[in-house]
Amino acid sequence: MNKLELLQTFQSLGEANDNKIAAAYTVFLDLLECHILVDYFFDPDIQSIYFKQQVEDKVDYILPMSNNEDIKLLRIVKIRKKFCNEESSNGLVVAIVCSNGTVIYQRFNDGKVLDFRIQN
Repeated sequence: MNKLELLQTFQSLGEANDNKIAAAYTVFLDLLECHILVDYFFDPDIQSIYFKQQVEDKVDYILPMSNNEDIKLLRIVKIRKKFCNEESSNGLVVAIVCSNGTVIYQRFNDGKVLDFRIQN
């Protein structure tokens, strides 16, 4: 799949916001560049494209966001609770795309300090 097809695929998932599509596209390419393979989905409840990566017996959920978006902690907690549980998930990783294209990854979990890095 070339980059244009990937962008069109993200547009067809159901996300109406072009900024969110651009953030998801940038994060996906960044993960791909680091040899991190993920599946992509759109969830109408959270109104976002998100990625899912299987890491051994656990799952990472990666939520792309633009630095222009209002990042509300309650929204992050709601999304984390929707997808993540201790038995099957490492937590939620928020991938923030800066205006210069840099992607910052921040992991949110349930109050435990753990050293889980995105695996490649």
